[in-house]
Amino acid sequence: MSETKEDGKKKVKVLGSYSYPAHSHRFILKTCAPMLAALCESNSGEGTTTVSLTGIRPSVFFLLLLYVYGGRIPKLELKSKAKEIIDAADNWRRKQYVESTRITVDNAIDNLLYADSKNLALLKETVIDFLADNGEEVIGKMRNIVKDVLVAVARNKKEFRNEVISGLNVMRVSELRRKLDEKGLNVDGSRETMIEALKSSAVDS
Repeated sequence: MSETKEDGKKKVKVLGSYSYPAHSHRFILKTCAPMLAALCESNSGEGTTTVSLTGIRPSVFFLLLLYVYGGRIPKLELKSKAKEIIDAADNWRRKQYVESTRITVDNAIDNLLYADSKNLALLKETVIDFLADNGEEVIGKMRNIVKDVLVAVARNKKEFRNEVISGLNVMRVSELRRKLDEKGLNVDGSRETMIEALKSSAVDS
């Protein structure tokens, strides 16, 4: 990456099969891609300096840079290079891009597994939030063990909701025992046991 004093530009050299220079501005990188900006600052000397980026294809880097500058990545490019772009965005802390990644019922699990394998914390959190809100829809698209996990989560979520509605889950122990006594049930046991007994009694009645 080279620096010119006149306009404060930097030139990024992305190394793949070939080297491609890419121009950028420090103040934009500092705001939108701080990790990338830090690389520039660590090599900012007098005259011309170079920062070489490896592990990313030039075409992917240019798309990321386009997004950093406020442009929109073409849909076809996004579809074919989505994971590479997300990976690069997380590496250089381009938080807004990772968070704006469109999570759908069809791609949620793939994105979750990818985020976990690459340690993409922002994307992983976004997908988990999506699954928590849309678990039942995602279940219909799945055929593996993750489906069983989501079924259990959805079931527990419904049970928890019902408990809150009925008030059992937030009652004090003394209140639970009073209700059990009124029904002629055993008032001993853990809080969970008492709640379960009251729920069973409600179903039987």
